[in-house]
Amino acid sequence: MLLTLAQQGGFVPQIWAQEGLRLLKPMLPVTRRVARDTDYTQAFNVGDTLTVPVPGSFNAPRKSASSNVSKQSPRNLSKVTVTLNTHRTVDFAVSDITKAQANPQTMQSLMSSAIAGMSRAIEQDTIAALMGATAFSGTAGTDLTAAVVRTTVRNFNDRLIPVDGRHLVVSPKDHVALLGDSELRGYFNFIAPEALRAGELGPIFGFDTFMSQVAPATCVQRLNFVGGNNGETFRLVWNGFETADIAFNSTAATLVSNIQTALRALTDPITMGASTVSVAGAAITAIDVTFALGALNYPSALVYQTEGVAGTAYTGTCAVTNQGTVTTNNLAFHRESALFCPRMFPDIPPGQGVNAYQLTDDDPDTGTGLTLRVLQWYDGDAREYRVGFDVLYGVTLARNVGAQRVLG
Repeated sequence: MLLTLAQQGGFVPQIWAQEGLRLLKPMLPVTRRVARDTDYTQAFNVGDTLTVPVPGSFNAPRKSASSNVSKQSPRNLSKVTVTLNTHRTVDFAVSDITKAQANPQTMQSLMSSAIAGMSRAIEQDTIAALMGATAFSGTAGTDLTAAVVRTTVRNFNDRLIPVDGRHLVVSPKDHVALLGDSELRGYFNFIAPEALRAGELGPIFGFDTFMSQVAPATCVQRLNFVGGNNGETFRLVWNGFETADIAFNSTAATLVSNIQTALRALTDPITMGASTVSVAGAAITAIDVTFALGALNYPSALVYQTEGVAGTAYTGTCAVTNQGTVTTNNLAFHRESALFCPRMFPDIPPGQGVNAYQLTDDDPDTGTGLTLRVLQWYDGDAREYRVGFDVLYGVTLARNVGAQRVLG
């Protein structure tokens, strides 16, 4: 139940929800292009399991004269289990809600960074599902070419993937490579010059082709440690964001776990594991770690302990370098290959001191199906208002045959 405007301290949740969904939709190019299953009639909880039927296929046999027609059961009919295991949240402070609502530019400035963080997380989850595809084309460590896209088209045709609803999401590196590809130059110059002006690829060989800044990449990173004592702390920078304190430990498994925990607080999903550990006596000299789903945004610099914690700063040094080939995983997929299942939250019981409102993007053509929940409350300790956004969903690879990694 919505509170009166006076009870909400001037907060109008419908305004924040509408603006949030408006900002969020264009930031989800991959998620908007996969199949979705929605249910706007009831609320769900984190961890609930859904069973979604996946249609099969039929044959059309020739009928002989005077013969009966047999009823068919669809081939490859199956059910996909999807767990609502993803509850994404973004909270931020608003010192003057009434002023923010009265000024659209101020409100958008407050919300844009929060929604951008939300969209990156949702896109990475959808891409991670598509990364489960086992088929691949292309060569790791090279620029994507028109020839590789044509090979991918042939692969899709051989697997009888429907022509309608094919998409190709490419990394920033391979987006630029395709714009400059010699085979496509004439097409862009004479048939689709607007693509060059806007930097958009559009339809290529039957694929709706577009760029994602979080297209996945994999690489081995070497963290070279020299010196340092157990318990001393350092920080790494990932995608422009600084981690919390990471405790150095001479035991490789412990140190890798500490790094992993700190990075996962910044970006998720991320896969990480120690592939090689070099030691000199009891000291770790280097750890080779495999990172994935970072769009080449690997830890790029060590940031030493900030002021205020004298005596715990890392006394050694650490350098971060690439090892071997950086592989970009562009993704070709049919709409039905992945299934995105957004759901609504249960209502928050009255009397909890929280104003809550939910709004669903239910446009059947361009919508995401997401329900965005807006929360607002007063933080007495900080003496400021807090606003939070929540979404609940699950996403999975539904048809492995309909997706393919296109390496670059």
